[in-house]
Amino acid sequence: PQGIDKVYHMVAFAALIFPTLAAPKKMPRRWIFAILYGGMIEVIQPTFGRSADMSDLLADVLGVAIGIFLGLAARRILGKR
Repeated sequence: PQGIDKVYHMVAFAALIFPTLAAPKKMPRRWIFAILYGGMIEVIQPTFGRSADMSDLLADVLGVAIGIFLGLAARRILGKR
């Protein structure tokens, strides 16, 4: 279906950032690098015959936000045990 690739972007970037926040440590700033990584992907895509799509980057950022939320929730739940 049209637009399903945006869901893939969100899931991939949520999975990328989730483990770094679920660990019981001080909140790392790796989310910044995850967003920069998504931006770099969009910048280099024209080199490989694909078009850069800002909505893909937006989906990446949303995925990072979802991963942060889920990681912090997991940390809180695991911290209570």
